[in-house]
Amino acid sequence: MKLHITHEDNPRNSYETVLEVVERNKLEPKHGEAELLSEFIKLLGKEKEEWGGVKAMTVCVEEYRLQEPNVKDATCNDFERFLFSPSRKVIVIKGDEGSMTSKAVIEANRETRKEADRPSSSKAVKQDLPKASGSLKGTDDPSTNIAIIQATNKKKLKVKIYMGTGWDTDFPKLHRGSSPDLFVNLIHGGKIRKTVHKRSWTPSWGEEFDFPLSSLENDELVVEVYDHTLIFKDKFAGTFRDRVSKLQPGIQAIPLSDKVGKECKTARLLMRFMFV
Repeated sequence: MKLHITHEDNPRNSYETVLEVVERNKLEPKHGEAELLSEFIKLLGKEKEEWGGVKAMTVCVEEYRLQEPNVKDATCNDFERFLFSPSRKVIVIKGDEGSMTSKAVIEANRETRKEADRPSSSKAVKQDLPKASGSLKGTDDPSTNIAIIQATNKKKLKVKIYMGTGWDTDFPKLHRGSSPDLFVNLIHGGKIRKTVHKRSWTPSWGEEFDFPLSSLENDELVVEVYDHTLIFKDKFAGTFRDRVSKLQPGIQAIPLSDKVGKECKTARLLMRFMFV
């Protein structure tokens, strides 16, 4: 990854420096407001990586302005809703050399947003998007106008679980009488990785897991959320699964599904995927 040599290019990550990015854009949460955003700021402030923390929040704000240009006098609550909306575009940290997406494709994705009225089809996307070079092989996704790059030269998938919300609506019977004790299972290649338990309806983990890649075409990532109980069997609280080849690198709100595969109304996880 590119190493910056000035504080202006790469200010040290902390709660104060990440909050400063939000304050400059007049999106800072006041006391008792936008509690999810406040927790996200705390998590980014603990990031040690160059592409996390201040840089991540800067790109989140930039993407909010780009994707929601018609929102005037935006508030912290508007910004929070944007961050946790599954319908928004994936927030890609520009300059991240660990990304599975090439710079050319990121820029092409920006151009398609500017030309929203232009008819889109798989044929049009193939003609307009820059082609990736080298050993990377591009495949088009007409539903999003994003060319997904199969990272044949990437050896590891990094998955970060920031936090989650929405269980009080979709799973109201969890842990009756108190907040649920939620944790996340990540399953890949027959191995299960597990977060710590968080007793909250809006749990905050900030945990990252690495998974070696074998075959992008066949590899699958399964994410399961459970409510931990001391006496009875842990209660199911939503799931997400997809082929690794379809995962888009970047920060995104992942909607969960119930046991029969129906998408939940509000239960979701704020996550980040990276390929290195």
